[in-house]
Amino acid sequence: MGTQGLAHKEEKMGAMVVELKENLLALTTTYYSEDHCVLEKVTATKGDGPAKFQVTRLSGKKEVVVEATDYLTYAIVDITSLVAGAVHRTMKLYSRSLDDNGEALYNFRKITSDHGFLETDLYILKQDCE
Repeated sequence: MGTQGLAHKEEKMGAMVVELKENLLALTTTYYSEDHCVLEKVTATKGDGPAKFQVTRLSGKKEVVVEATDYLTYAIVDITSLVAGAVHRTMKLYSRSLDDNGEALYNFRKITSDHGFLETDLYILKQDCE
């Protein structure tokens, strides 16, 4: 959830590639950190329930729950992590395409609302031109 009262800034988009390797999900993520691109490779192991996974990154362990997906164009995930002793929760919409997917965005807004997020907590990123 975003910090109350702070203006949302436009951010560059990142990407994630998900592959199945030896019964593990291999995640390759790219994102921007300050002024440079970061490439990170991690694995996700099955968690204690359906659609739950444990991801261990340099920043710590995270529990990831797939809340909704159509298996072809999008997935909505709920991410819970422990950072400096505080629990942080994020929901993300992943898409296979940069094309507008109204159904996915509608479902994302509904699910985030059902989980207690406000419309002001949402960051809708613009497509990069680079």
